[in-house]
Amino acid sequence: MPASFTLEPRLTVETATLLRAELRGRPGAVLDASGVRHLGAAALQVLLAARAEMGAALVLRDPSDAMREALAATGAESLLEGGAA
Repeated sequence: MPASFTLEPRLTVETATLLRAELRGRPGAVLDASGVRHLGAAALQVLLAARAEMGAALVLRDPSDAMREALAATGAESLLEGGAA
């Protein structure tokens, strides 16, 4: 069973570092993105790297409107494909 995490409301450089440490080496993860209000560039890079490593085993659950808008604005909607639940 993949690990499950609730993402912080503000995904910044600091939270990106913690998220990267939590995700490193895991075969999959379910990330509750319902409370995300801000997605910074460093956190986006962590999520994209995790998707590259885990593929569809990285699931963004209930992405907030702010998360969806940030992913669309950066062209990273692929994070929602296949893994959005």
